[in-house]
Amino acid sequence: MTESTAVSSSLIYDVGMHNGDDTAFYLHQGFRVIAIEANPELADLGKRRFSSEIDSGRLTILNVGIAEKAGTGTFWICHDLTVWSSFEKTLMSRVGKEHHSIEIQTRRFCEILEEYGIPFFLKVDIEGSDHLCLQDLVGKPLPQFISVEAESGANDDDSTAATGRVENLSLLYTMGYRRFKLVRQSDFKAEPESEVKEFTQRVVNSAAHGKLRLPGLSQLAKQLTSHEQLCRKYRYRFSPDSSGPWGDGAPGVWLSYEQAQSVHTKARRRYARRAWKARRAGFGHYFWYDWHAKV
Repeated sequence: MTESTAVSSSLIYDVGMHNGDDTAFYLHQGFRVIAIEANPELADLGKRRFSSEIDSGRLTILNVGIAEKAGTGTFWICHDLTVWSSFEKTLMSRVGKEHHSIEIQTRRFCEILEEYGIPFFLKVDIEGSDHLCLQDLVGKPLPQFISVEAESGANDDDSTAATGRVENLSLLYTMGYRRFKLVRQSDFKAEPESEVKEFTQRVVNSAAHGKLRLPGLSQLAKQLTSHEQLCRKYRYRFSPDSSGPWGDGAPGVWLSYEQAQSVHTKARRRYARRAWKARRAGFGHYFWYDWHAKV
């Protein structure tokens, strides 16, 4: 295998393919896709769903787990929410979900890059192991755009919930990325710097789906939500389980590293308040965000 020395403008990696909804959007945009999925059942579903794209060479699905070394590893599968499946048992089994383990093939991410090349956009969502992909890009040409999970914080205690961790953001900056967006996974909306804008977003979402729903007003509010606006813009129906648009196409303005840190801190404070209320009511509340970055 020969290591690629240039970024391929027609190539996207979907690391953590899950049900294939992100891969479907990238194929819809005309890109060639390398999709990586550790769960054998989901990988098989993807191969059936995209059989024609695989046959035409537009899509390659790798049923492997990204790990620190090639070989085999114990992978924990969450029964109710397969999106939480992980090599990290504590991440996967939160809130008492049933789970079981299987042995799967593992590969270093750098080996896959050497075989298939450097993508224009790299999406990573592999529950606790995103940093392995970032680390293996050090010293290589960087994808123009990248998205990784913001640290979940699902297991944070009350003393850390309001501040959270920014290891992935710091690593992205160290690698050479200089522009960032913090995007909510629930509606693909970038977290704004302004508290007024954040409040306005919450009112619109509540009128569309929450406590402020009223006959007639609800349908109008739904058309104003970020999710619906993006579906109209791209003429594509984004699944709630997908990562949504990426790069310059993702909502929001690009922020500096310092601005991104500030936005993250504000978002975590709001999360801490809502998580406390949710726990008192007997519900779970999780910090589900992605970092989008641009060189």
